[in-house]
Amino acid sequence: MGADLVIAVDLNADLLASHRRALTQSETPTESQRNWLESSEAGLRMPSMIDVVTASLHVMQARITRSRMAGEPPDLLITPRLAQMGMLDFHRAEPAFNAGRDAVRHAWSQLHSLGLVRSNRPQ
Repeated sequence: MGADLVIAVDLNADLLASHRRALTQSETPTESQRNWLESSEAGLRMPSMIDVVTASLHVMQARITRSRMAGEPPDLLITPRLAQMGMLDFHRAEPAFNAGRDAVRHAWSQLHSLGLVRSNRPQ
């Protein structure tokens, strides 16, 4: 599109971690889950249909993002940590904004070296 500099924000970078975290449990597995658990990592519960669909969507989103960035690599990539956010957590905007701020602070030196910010420290 003719931009001199491209900054990408990858909201999918931490999605698979959130799905893995959703599968962990602290309670004792039920009888129907024991056979599944014996062949899996300890502490995981049997995934529901919603878990499987959600994980499939996360994998698809991550692969599409990776493919797009391989074809058109950005000059700077910012990846906020959003593993704690669910697909429908619209009511949790403040933690998402804070994760975005943290990611920008982490990328601040790169932003400074690209001449996009004037100060050496994030505010």
